[in-house]
Amino acid sequence: MIAVISADIIGYTKLEQARAEEVLAGLTAFFDEIGGRQIKSNIGIDFKIRRGDSIQGEIKNPVHALRIAIMLKAVVTQIKFGKINKRKHPEIDIRLAIGIGSLDISREKIDVSVGSAYTNSGRTLDQMKQEKRIFAIKTENQQLNEEFETEFKLLEVILSSWNITSAELVYWLLKDLTEVEIAEQLGVSQSAVNQRKKRAGWSGIEALIERYEKLMARIQ
Repeated sequence: MIAVISADIIGYTKLEQARAEEVLAGLTAFFDEIGGRQIKSNIGIDFKIRRGDSIQGEIKNPVHALRIAIMLKAVVTQIKFGKINKRKHPEIDIRLAIGIGSLDISREKIDVSVGSAYTNSGRTLDQMKQEKRIFAIKTENQQLNEEFETEFKLLEVILSSWNITSAELVYWLLKDLTEVEIAEQLGVSQSAVNQRKKRAGWSGIEALIERYEKLMARIQ
């Protein structure tokens, strides 16, 4: 069983060329980072930008898929196109689907691999476009799907409320940095970090990640 993340950048096709290049550079740097280091132990990760606005990634251990997906959301949300954004509102967004299932045929290029994980991810992303959703998951287990449907809709509310500052903070939290370490990274006080955690909905995000990872570990 593996996890597949399918995503597209909302509004990418309307960007000027220079801004589109900044988005691609940010995504490429993130994929290089998570592919070259261990967020947790023994993670196999392979991401590909299929078109300028279309992303697909394969994660060998589905336990880690939600953490990585939220990191990807945070990376996109905090892109500022090289100018000061005083209102700190996100300038682009991402629509993202996680599919959990089998890998029947593995090929060198992940976008031509075959399996229910790819089907679950791709079809869910297509359905999300019609429903105007931004974050969803589908597994082979109907009971899990029913639970996650509710939890992910609540997660969408949290993610939709993020500003750039929230995305920056959650990104560092997902890398397991302490409040003191994050304060040093952002050049703010520890108390400011604590307040930003509350505004970003971190307690809910953290609880969902823990629940997701526990459930995924059971069905492996």
